[in-house]
Amino acid sequence: MPVPGGVQWPITVSGAAQAVAKLSSDAPSSGGQATVYQAVQESTGRAVAVKVLFGGPFLSARARLRLDREAAILAALNHPHIVRIVDRGRSPDGSFYLVMDYVDGPPLDEALSRR
Repeated sequence: MPVPGGVQWPITVSGAAQAVAKLSSDAPSSGGQATVYQAVQESTGRAVAVKVLFGGPFLSARARLRLDREAAILAALNHPHIVRIVDRGRSPDGSFYLVMDYVDGPPLDEALSRR
């Protein structure tokens, strides 16, 4: 599947979405907890972002609790400036993920640093 920049590597992140481009890869030393992929939701064909937490099946109980809390908070919010959560789960390889609305544009930290 072609995506901006000519990348052609669809990989299945979860049973619900197929990744088409890596959006970020934060090193754990910089405080990053996940890699975010641009993906296509298979059931609707729409663009989504999939946040896959580092650690796979070895993710700590504390990190899983943080993910559960993030999912619950996002699910409870409804505002045009907050991304909606579409799905969450655990992939066949044991990785935990969130599927959210895809927002086209620069990463938030980059956009804020320009201000």
